[in-house]
Amino acid sequence: MVANCPFCLSDNSEMYFMRDKLFTALYNRSPILPGHSLIVPNRHVERFNELTEDELKWILPFTKSVVAKLSNFFPNTGFDWTIQDGNSAGQTVGHFHIHLIPRRDKDLPDPGDWYQLLENAENQNLDSHFRSRLSEIELLEINKKLRS
Repeated sequence: MVANCPFCLSDNSEMYFMRDKLFTALYNRSPILPGHSLIVPNRHVERFNELTEDELKWILPFTKSVVAKLSNFFPNTGFDWTIQDGNSAGQTVGHFHIHLIPRRDKDLPDPGDWYQLLENAENQNLDSHFRSRLSEIELLEINKKLRS
């Protein structure tokens, strides 16, 4: 765990909805669309290439289970998955993560608009006015429902 890293959470944190020995699923505090969540390694890893072989073998099965969980709560016809690996790729938090965004037909004017929303919001920091920020109580409630 690294001090001041928003993704380094203790095991007893209520800020996540799924967790195993290697990965954690977090609901995004400033979701682009309902269900927007993050997959983060429990170990502080800044870049994809720093993942261990065990983490690489497990990241897709874990993410698949998160997609199934999110699909139970957020009706969708697809998902956007994105990784921004390094500053030049748009990564703004120094802890590797995957964005999962449930999608529905016509949820945005153009299906590719989510990326611009994500990029704009991250360039303005996660507290940007481009996306509403959930209160801690709202975030805890969503995580509680998703954990059930």
